[in-house]
Amino acid sequence: MIDLIYASLVGEATWQQFLNKLNEALPGAASTLFFHQHRPGHGAAALASGFDPVALRDYSAHYSSINPWMKKLAETPVGIGIIGEQLIDRGSFLRHEYYNFINDFGFETGIGATLFHDAGCSFLISTLTSSSDPDRNYAAAQQLTALAPHLRRAFRHYRSNRFHSPEAGISASLFEALDVGVIVVGEGMKIRTASSTGRNWLEEGEHVRASALGTLRVVDPAGQEILATMLARGGAGPRTWTVYLPGAKLSFARVLQDEMSEYLAGISVILLVEAFPKALQPDDLAILARALKLSNAERRVFIGIANGKSILQIADEAGLTRETVRSQLKAVYAKTGVNSQAGLVRLATSARF
Repeated sequence: MIDLIYASLVGEATWQQFLNKLNEALPGAASTLFFHQHRPGHGAAALASGFDPVALRDYSAHYSSINPWMKKLAETPVGIGIIGEQLIDRGSFLRHEYYNFINDFGFETGIGATLFHDAGCSFLISTLTSSSDPDRNYAAAQQLTALAPHLRRAFRHYRSNRFHSPEAGISASLFEALDVGVIVVGEGMKIRTASSTGRNWLEEGEHVRASALGTLRVVDPAGQEILATMLARGGAGPRTWTVYLPGAKLSFARVLQDEMSEYLAGISVILLVEAFPKALQPDDLAILARALKLSNAERRVFIGIANGKSILQIADEAGLTRETVRSQLKAVYAKTGVNSQAGLVRLATSARF
């Protein structure tokens, strides 16, 4: 088992093989490397062997929040294998909703060990089994105790080895592009690295800032919220997101990693910050509208969209129906050669006219 850990680490075996082998220690076993976030009470498997996909889905959606072992396991020493009966007595466990859930899939109890804690999140290894024999299960817990130091070394390797870091996949030409700032952000909003242009954007502080603790702050509230969602483990946030701000375009992309790398090294998001022309002033927009040969009604719609107003807002202010404004907007599209409201905004902020 120890050999499999190091073979998986260097790519000569797989972590799936390691978990498959772990299942052989107990009857009817299913094993997983998983995480548990204590504050929201949410958890999910990063890699699993022997589990019904429905069980994994339901665990993440609901049962991770009521798992009675989690609160107790957080109080146990790191790296020590524990059987379920050491955390909660068997009689109480049999009456718990969580027991009904695992028993539906043929399991009686579990054996687990905490590998480490980080920023309110615990990383664990666990095996559920159909065995209710405490002696046999305790022997499996001792095996986890023996394996834990080696698994912890694997964690440290992934988190410190630049080969596994997300910035390793960024080309040097992009990373040091003069007009694009590159900032790589990890869990907890921690800035992992930044290009020289990215550091300049951070120092200016108009759109992005670095705290004294080395965490990233996006000045735009929506951008900060989206970034937090993208960095959340087990979250269903977007993979990419872009926002246009006065003077800058911010593009977020969650780094695609294999499940084990993401579990061990953590989630990362790449932020690209590009200079973007500031919006034109009202007089400039009026001049642009005349240059485009827009009628007075079309000009009102064009300037409204360029200022971030919705079709409903423009209609209400002009005392028109939404259908009328939509018809005028189509005429604007035809005269400007663009086919979306975002295209009109880009046109209004460009310097081509």
